[in-house]
Amino acid sequence: MQKPISFVRTGTFVVQSIRTTSAKGHDWLAISPSEAGFTSDLDGLLETAITENRVWNLHGVVVVRNGRLVFERYFKGNDNARGHSLGNVAFTADTLHDLRSVSKSIIGLLYGMALADGKVPPPDAPLFASFPEYADLLPTPPGTAGLSVTC
Repeated sequence: MQKPISFVRTGTFVVQSIRTTSAKGHDWLAISPSEAGFTSDLDGLLETAITENRVWNLHGVVVVRNGRLVFERYFKGNDNARGHSLGNVAFTADTLHDLRSVSKSIIGLLYGMALADGKVPPPDAPLFASFPEYADLLPTPPGTAGLSVTC
């Protein structure tokens, strides 16, 4: 069964295509999108989304499924770090990124996976109950010791 692909960011970029069998720092076994359960035209769908301005400000796309590299592509465009322009950058697997907000999404995803596996307490559980070894760090103002993941 092939999985549908949806691109949610939009915009215009000059595109350069790079297809490799190894993402930076890893020796991945590469497989085709269709072998991984995706449409075989993954690159074409991405190109169409970019051309139709449904995707913009995209620096790179790396798809790994079951430990295998399915798709890797990088783009060229403007970038900034903490509000300072870095100019027009040709992004590669070696390009460092100022991630900030994406980190929250990744942590949320990982927490949800751990929660589903029963490895972490629920979001409304008292935060310090998970870290009894840090009891000396409990806040002293009344009512603040009941902080939870969701606050």
